[in-house]
Amino acid sequence: ADMLRRRGDSESLTAAEGVVRDAIASFPDSADLKRRLARILVQQGGEANREKALQIVRGLAGDPDEARAADALALTELYERQANWGEVDRSLESAASRIDASARQLAIYVSRLLSQDAADEAKVYLDRLERLAPGDVVTIRLRIRWLEAMGQADKVPPVIEAYEQRLRSNFAADERVEAEIN
Repeated sequence: ADMLRRRGDSESLTAAEGVVRDAIASFPDSADLKRRLARILVQQGGEANREKALQIVRGLAGDPDEARAADALALTELYERQANWGEVDRSLESAASRIDASARQLAIYVSRLLSQDAADEAKVYLDRLERLAPGDVVTIRLRIRWLEAMGQADKVPPVIEAYEQRLRSNFAADERVEAEIN
């Protein structure tokens, strides 16, 4: 089914959908098969298919035994396609609030909050992001945006300097390892 889906043409997508639906008939509790079906439906396009995919992903995201952090992001993307911004916000918050939220999910939510002038609310999620991905350039950029939003632009240069120092240290360590190898 995945090979057919990757081809991307209408006939292959229809065939992939049939294969996955047959598999779901045999294994109706398989969350992975349901995720595959939702991806195929989205790829097929059309409002009816997006609505079916939305129902599938909404069910997965709402099931505490089957939900994955990625389900909330998939749900968010489907809501974005519908321009349903209230649900986008709820879905992003749900993903970022999970204990297993990824750095990507936290970064997306922090960025969204900062874009909505909600810097106070963003701080909690930004702090979590910094614990997960402290040296990541996205994390640094979001910290800088947060400082600027809070009217603390004077604290930006030290953040940039600390990041540059970390890069120099990493580069120097890499050079030492390379010298030892050669």
